[in-house]
Amino acid sequence: MNTDPAALIRARYGNLPFEPPQEIAPGLAAILDRRVTRRYRPDPVPEPLLQTLLAAAQSAPSKSDLQQYSIILIQDPAKIAAIADWIGSMPWIKDAPVFLLFCGDMRRGQRICELHGREHANNNLDTFLNTAVDASLAMGACIAAADAVGLGTCPISYVRSHIEKVAPLFGLPKGVYPVAGLTLGWPETRNATAVRLPQRAVIHR
Repeated sequence: MNTDPAALIRARYGNLPFEPPQEIAPGLAAILDRRVTRRYRPDPVPEPLLQTLLAAAQSAPSKSDLQQYSIILIQDPAKIAAIADWIGSMPWIKDAPVFLLFCGDMRRGQRICELHGREHANNNLDTFLNTAVDASLAMGACIAAADAVGLGTCPISYVRSHIEKVAPLFGLPKGVYPVAGLTLGWPETRNATAVRLPQRAVIHR
């Protein structure tokens, strides 16, 4: 992994728009060097490491600490292949030994209210946004953790285009919906660094 701050910033923006610190922590370097992986080795991800990555995902911040998301862990090659076939344009998904489905989960809170005989008063757009953001934050933390240990990932938003197939395949109950999938595995090769918009277009002071 490249750990030279100036080289990392130059690769991310296509130039060096500012002078970064001369030294940065390895975790920050891993985030700056992040790139999608679309070719995976067949080697499995060891179970202790996989569970630790999921713990990292659960370490993400959450709206009011309600943790309104669920993660479906998929290691069955046939089910991973089904997702790839539905999408059609990403056959390499089949090569990933792990596929994670990050879901917004309104059902858990609804179920807790039901068990206590209370009305769930938040079946609204705000709860939808909270669940979607919670799932997204968890996925981001998982991606950062995977990068830190040399694993590769690629978010798959197309799962939302096939909710009518994805939901029954994984038994998603009412109130649980896919936000994005994530392929996970050891990289065969790494994609080039994706150049981002300049900070002046995104950051406003």
